[in-house]
Amino acid sequence: EKSHCLDDYNNAIGHKNALRAAIQDISTLTHEKTDKPFVFIVDELDRCRPLFAIEILETIKHIFDVPHCIFVLGIDRSQLQKSIQAVYGEIDSQKYLERFFDFEMRLASPNVSTYFDHIYDSYIPTNQNLPGYMTAGSKDGRFRTTLMHICEYFNLNLREIEIVFKTFFAVLIFDEIQKCRHPIL
Repeated sequence: EKSHCLDDYNNAIGHKNALRAAIQDISTLTHEKTDKPFVFIVDELDRCRPLFAIEILETIKHIFDVPHCIFVLGIDRSQLQKSIQAVYGEIDSQKYLERFFDFEMRLASPNVSTYFDHIYDSYIPTNQNLPGYMTAGSKDGRFRTTLMHICEYFNLNLREIEIVFKTFFAVLIFDEIQKCRHPIL
C-alpha cells in the first residue's frame, strides 16, 4: 500500500515536471520568434469554487513560474479574497494574494448607461414588426427609458443587465407579447 502511494506521488511529480518543461519550451520558443512573452489569460477565477480558485493560483505560482511566461488574471479581488477566507479562515487575504501578483491594474468602473445603450441596440430588433416605441431605432424613448429605470432601481450590474435583455428578448420573439399594450409588464 505504501509503495503504491509513493509510486503515485512520483508519477504526479514526473507529470508536473514534464508540464513545466513543456510550458518553458513553448514560452522560450515564443520569445525567440516574437521577442514577446507567452501569455495565458485566466478570467473569472473569482467565480470558481474557492478551493479550486486557490489551487489554480498556487499551480500558476509553483508550476508555471517560468521565464517569458506571463499570466494575466481577470478577477474581482474582493470576491477572490472571500474565497481565500472561506478556505483558510480569517487570514489576511490581501497579504496572501500579494504572494501571487507581481503587478496589479485596476480597471475603471464601467459606464452602465453606455453599456445599457449598447446592449439595448444589440437585443431589441429593428426589423421586426414591433410597436414603434420598442424598436432600437425608436425616437420615442419610453420603452428604453423604462428598462433603464428598472435596471437603475435594482442597481443591476452589467451581467444582470444582459440577463434582463436576454430574458426580455426571448419573450419578445413571441407574437402575443408584441400585441400587448404594455409589453414592459
